[in-house]
Amino acid sequence: MDTATIGIKTADRKFYSVLREQGSKKKRVVLTTVHEGQTSAQIDLYRGQGDAFEQPEYVGSLLLEDIDPQIKGEPDIQLLLELDEDGNLSASAKELRSGSYQSLSLQLE
Repeated sequence: MDTATIGIKTADRKFYSVLREQGSKKKRVVLTTVHEGQTSAQIDLYRGQGDAFEQPEYVGSLLLEDIDPQIKGEPDIQLLLELDEDGNLSASAKELRSGSYQSLSLQLE
């Protein structure tokens, strides 16, 4: 059986694997906006099996607001995922120019 993976759903509704539960325990990914003048960004986290994300399970969301309106693709949004040995997931996202920040922590069963 494939290793469980934590990932995100991209704007084109595809799943992108970020962190394998049995592999690396900390991963940083740089994301950006997809619309001109976008002032918020929602990052939805999912848990699934392997890179294919067969029947992904919704885990939680991070919502960044008050992002400075820029050309699409300009904002740098840093997503950090970290999983400890007890299955506690910590996620944080920060848009670098505006400083907009949100985090969440939860226990994965």
